[in-house]
Amino acid sequence: QAEDGIRDRSPSRGLGDVYKRQILYNSETDEFTLIWNSKPNQIYALYVSENLEEWDFDLDDSILSDGDTTTYGPFENPMPGSKQLFFRAQETDEE
Repeated sequence: QAEDGIRDRSPSRGLGDVYKRQILYNSETDEFTLIWNSKPNQIYALYVSENLEEWDFDLDDSILSDGDTTTYGPFENPMPGSKQLFFRAQETDEE
């Protein structure tokens, strides 16, 4: 289940598919930090969307997990001025 409650049939451990997930935003620096449950030694791709329909913008496609929990960031707001952003962390085929 995705963060917004929409189900996605593709196999992923998106931020909504895991038990621990946090999106931390620092309004003073306009930076995000994301935390999610992960698989040890798994590579993740991180995507961002403004509308939950288009996920073409990837922030990083080679994030090595930190173990059972992965933290990514802080990183600059990828779409400054957007009213809302959605993030998806998805396992890649690489290990």
